[in-house]
Amino acid sequence: MRRNGVETDKLTDEHFRGLFAAISNQEIAKEAIQDLLTALAKEPELTVQQAISKLGLSAFDPEEVENFIKKMVREKGDFIKDKGPAALGPLMGIVMKEYRGTVDGKILSHMLKKRDR
Repeated sequence: MRRNGVETDKLTDEHFRGLFAAISNQEIAKEAIQDLLTALAKEPELTVQQAISKLGLSAFDPEEVENFIKKMVREKGDFIKDKGPAALGPLMGIVMKEYRGTVDGKILSHMLKKRDR
C-alpha cells in the first residue's frame, strides 16, 4: 500500500481489530482488505463499520447472488455447452467482477459450481 502512496502510519490497532472482526464475522470478504485499509488510512477518523458502509462492502444477500448466477448461467448457456468444465473459470471471473470485496471467492465458487450442474 505504501508503494501506491497510501500513508499507512495513520492506521491504528483499532482499525486492524475491526478489520479482523469484520472478516471473522463474514461481514466482508478478504478481497476487500486492501480497499478497506486504504480508505481507513485516508480517513482515519472512520470506524471500520463506517468505512465498510462508505465503500458499499456491507453483507451480501445470498438470494441476490444466486439470482445473478442463475441469470448469467442462462445467458451463457451456449458458452457452457461448448466449453464444458472449462467454462467455470471465465464464469467465475464475471461473478468475481460483480461481487469482489463483498462475498468471499470460495462462497462464490461454491454457488457457481452448484448452479452450473
